[in-house]
Amino acid sequence: MNLQFPRAKIVHWVSESVCPFRIVENCRFKSLMKTGQSKLYIPSASTVSCNAKLVFAPTCDRIAKLLQVSTICPVISIQKLTHRCGDMKAT
Repeated sequence: MNLQFPRAKIVHWVSESVCPFRIVENCRFKSLMKTGQSKLYIPSASTVSCNAKLVFAPTCDRIAKLLQVSTICPVISIQKLTHRCGDMKAT
């Protein structure tokens, strides 16, 4: 059984649902997850936390790079707009 698949799905669900990582230790959650798949591996809350950090670290890096690039563009756009508005007022 591929353990990465359920781990990734659980990290995605927990993150998207804005649930605390300890939700995976809830008896009803375990029961729901194991319905139809009684041998399904459910990681601990600390494992889900570590997996979330691993998944989102590259995402944070990408966002940081995008913000560095995009912070230049609005400044240039604002300068052009200000320049154009100044030209319009002069005419």
